[in-house]
Amino acid sequence: MERKEIMRLTKIYGLSFLCALPIIILIDVLISNYVSLFVLTLIDIVILLASAVLGYIIAEKRKQYIAKKREEFLANKNQS
Repeated sequence: MERKEIMRLTKIYGLSFLCALPIIILIDVLISNYVSLFVLTLIDIVILLASAVLGYIIAEKRKQYIAKKREEFLANKNQS
């Protein structure tokens, strides 16, 4: 794995976790009186894992879209 790939994955997961943080805080505040600490921790872990997977899926779709557009651009450029 190159440094560029590591930085890309770090950005993806960092932004995913940053976006999940307000959701986690809100859920923790709302349900902390009703569930135990263990269940609350499990809910937080599930939310973080879901945000990481969703962030990775979105990044891969974006990468494929950019590659497709680049191919279309080069094909149009070669036709001209």
